[in-house]
Amino acid sequence: MKFLRFKRNFPSVMVLIALAMIPSISFANYECRGTVNNVSTDQGSNVLASFIFSTGSMPFMYVCNLNQVSNGISAEGCKGMLSILLTAQATQRTVGLWFNNTTPNNCSYSAGWVSLTSLGWYFGPSLYN
Repeated sequence: MKFLRFKRNFPSVMVLIALAMIPSISFANYECRGTVNNVSTDQGSNVLASFIFSTGSMPFMYVCNLNQVSNGISAEGCKGMLSILLTAQATQRTVGLWFNNTTPNNCSYSAGWVSLTSLGWYFGPSLYN
């Protein structure tokens, strides 16, 4: 008798378990929105940028390389990212970067001179109005 009651309520139990897992999933991915403070390239064709977010800032960070695959980004993809970063800087429009790491909603990193991918960056930049 108890088994039949459990079997009948099994879908409801599974939904509750799934809903309980949502907060832990949402803390793993987050977006940082702000402005592009500086954009530069170095002698090795690396694209660097610094950002100012509402919760902090990131000094010069390595984004990608204009001549070769770097941090999983092709040279062509890098040129597109450079275009977005320069547009965001010139127009002071908001840009978004998405991260996935163990420090939820940490849009501040003071050390600089490291690749964004080492901080869990996986999507963006995205240009907003």
